[in-house]
Amino acid sequence: MKSTLVPRKKRKIFLSMFLHDNLVLVQAIGLCPIIAGGTTLKRAVALTVCTFLALVPTSFLMSLIGKRLPRDFHPPLYALLSMGALFGIAYLLNTYVSTELYASLYLFLPLLAINTLLAYHNDSRPPHLGLDILESFATTLGFGVVICVVGAIREVVALNSIWNIPLSLQIDFPEITVSFSAFILVGLMAACLQWIKNKSVGKTAEEEVEEE
Repeated sequence: MKSTLVPRKKRKIFLSMFLHDNLVLVQAIGLCPIIAGGTTLKRAVALTVCTFLALVPTSFLMSLIGKRLPRDFHPPLYALLSMGALFGIAYLLNTYVSTELYASLYLFLPLLAINTLLAYHNDSRPPHLGLDILESFATTLGFGVVICVVGAIREVVALNSIWNIPLSLQIDFPEITVSFSAFILVGLMAACLQWIKNKSVGKTAEEEVEEE
C-alpha cells in the first residue's frame, strides 16, 4: 500500500505546484520578472535557470537543517540562503556566460531571491528531502513555462526573431514589449488554466455520477 501511495503523493504535489496552484497563474507571484524581464526567450530561459539554481539548493539545505531550527527562523534563513545562491549565480553569469545577458537581468535577480520565500509553504508539513526538492522543481517549471511563453511571444511579435534568430515574418508590433502586454498574456494563460481546471472538475463529477 505504501509503495502505491508515495508515487501518487508525488504526482499530486507535482501537479499542484506546476499546474493547479501555479506560482504565477494562480498565486500571482513572480509577475515582476515576467513583466519586466520576460521580453525575449533567452532572457526568460536565463531567469528560469537562475530561479532553479536558487530555489532547489535552498530547499535542499532547508530540508537538511530545518528540523533543527524553530519555524520562526525558517523564512529569514530561506531569504539569506537564496540571496547567497543568487550572488553566486550572478557572478558566474557575468564572468563565464554573458556580461550582456547579466546586465539585462541583474535588476531582477534580487526579486528572484524574494520569490524563493514561496518555498516556505513546505513548513505546512514536516521537512522531507525528496518532496521538498520535487516541489521546488515543479514550482520552477511552472514559473518557467509562463515566462518562456510570454518572452517568446513578445520577442516574435516585437523583434521578429526567436532566441535572437531572425524570422521571416511580417510582424511589426514593438508595443508588445510594454508592461500591459505581459499582463494581458499572463491573464489569458490564467484564464486557459482555469478553463482546463473547470473542465477537469466537470469530467470528474460526471464520472462519479456514472459510477453511482
